[in-house]
Amino acid sequence: MRLSESSIYPLSGFDVAWSNPKFRLSDSPVSIHFNDGTFFETKTDSDKDIPTELFRFRSHKQLLTLANTNRELPDIVGEVSSVRSTITDGLRGPQRVMVTLRLEGDVNVCVSMFDDRAVTFQTKFDEHNSEPKVIFFTSINPKVVGGKLFLSATSGTHFYFDYETSAGKEHYER
Repeated sequence: MRLSESSIYPLSGFDVAWSNPKFRLSDSPVSIHFNDGTFFETKTDSDKDIPTELFRFRSHKQLLTLANTNRELPDIVGEVSSVRSTITDGLRGPQRVMVTLRLEGDVNVCVSMFDDRAVTFQTKFDEHNSEPKVIFFTSINPKVVGGKLFLSATSGTHFYFDYETSAGKEHYER
């Protein structure tokens, strides 16, 4: 069977195992192993029962629980408090962007992005019509440093501004 882009494949009969960090293709700590019993069923866009977004947002307390475990890369959404960047400063060296987000419960967290993730973020931020009010990040790595929660972008982190997702739109309108 040939898999195609933008298609959804419900599957059954597979195994889940811990990923070997030396051969890992993503930041996920687990991988799916196909076997002779694996069955794929192709779904099309016309199937109404397929959700378009599957995000699981975490509270500050849940992020603290996940911090420094490297077990899970959660999704977060919050209101933009500030954005600091070295990209527009013209400084040599590593490129970085730091975004302060206010999560639900009026808790502020810092999300840091480096190198290609920082440049991609800054480019998208600069192209946005106005300064975004809501930013939604996927696959963030929570760490506690000096007793404070910090969130680091990974190679798999994606970000969406304001109305780009229905989840962001819902948060924006609140």
